[in-house]
Amino acid sequence: MPYRTYDHILTSALIQGKSYEEAAEMVGVSVRTVQRRMDDPDFQRQLAFGGQSIITEVAKKLLANFDPASDVLIALLKDPSPTVRRLAVKDLVSIGLALNNQQFMEYRIQDLEAQMRKGGPK
Repeated sequence: MPYRTYDHILTSALIQGKSYEEAAEMVGVSVRTVQRRMDDPDFQRQLAFGGQSIITEVAKKLLANFDPASDVLIALLKDPSPTVRRLAVKDLVSIGLALNNQQFMEYRIQDLEAQMRKGGPK
């Protein structure tokens, strides 16, 4: 099997959560070959980028439904059950904090990247 095709299939298998044994079987190589590929920094980078692509696609799907989902959580704040209200508050606070943290980290990374382009920290 050509090397590029081999890596693509191996990467896909590992991103899907397959074990080294399962991935090796899917590709038709030994487990030791999978382990050697995992020791290669270029392959690790390829695997990380492939995993990030999947996460990005899932995030897009989730964000496309964020408004209706948040409307449901907000509506649950008026539910007669104290347990439901408490869980809705917990989820809303958790999501709000996570979004705030994500935004802060994005700004911070942009700032650091700008500083690096200018030759280092201020």
